[in-house]
Amino acid sequence: MDLRVERGAATRQLLLAGARQLFAERGFDDVSIELVLKETKVSKGALYHHFNSKDALFVAVLEDVESHIVATVSAASMGAQNPLDALRAGCDAWLELVAEDAVVRRIAVIDAPSVLGWQAWRELEGKYALGLLRSTLSMAANAGCFPLSHIDVYASMLLAVLNEMAMRLARAEDRDSAAATARDAVELVISGLIGVEAHGPWLRKVG
Repeated sequence: MDLRVERGAATRQLLLAGARQLFAERGFDDVSIELVLKETKVSKGALYHHFNSKDALFVAVLEDVESHIVATVSAASMGAQNPLDALRAGCDAWLELVAEDAVVRRIAVIDAPSVLGWQAWRELEGKYALGLLRSTLSMAANAGCFPLSHIDVYASMLLAVLNEMAMRLARAEDRDSAAATARDAVELVISGLIGVEAHGPWLRKVG
């Protein structure tokens, strides 16, 4: 690899790491370009070579955080006994990230919708979270849990519930209690949307 390319890539990663920490600690509104430059010791020209605005820098950081979320949720779903358990495990992993990871909580849940705007945020969610949900729900549909034609509707409904629970959880004073309530709510939705139509012997009933 060309030395200039290597240096450019290293500078970009340095900026992302520094901005990620600042955005998580202070929130988007309280982080300035000058603060990022001070934190990373990168020149203004180098920063603007990679990112033309603070918004662009935030989006790049958010993309990295979303990739981490998808990897964590996917790993949690692996090894599940059946598609519905995989779905439950993935949802639990997402809520656990929101409850325990300050970076995920602040950047992906609290700041992302307001910084990107509703439409752009929904498009990003479609690229990451919605795609993952569709994949898992496709496995459940192919296993006979519900008709294939329901996949997109169920994915959108479940994503809406997960996002709402995440926002409530991110702002809760007692996150342990809020996380337990969120898990119960998500389980109720999964069982209501999917479980009522499933006939597999592995279906776990609520109650």
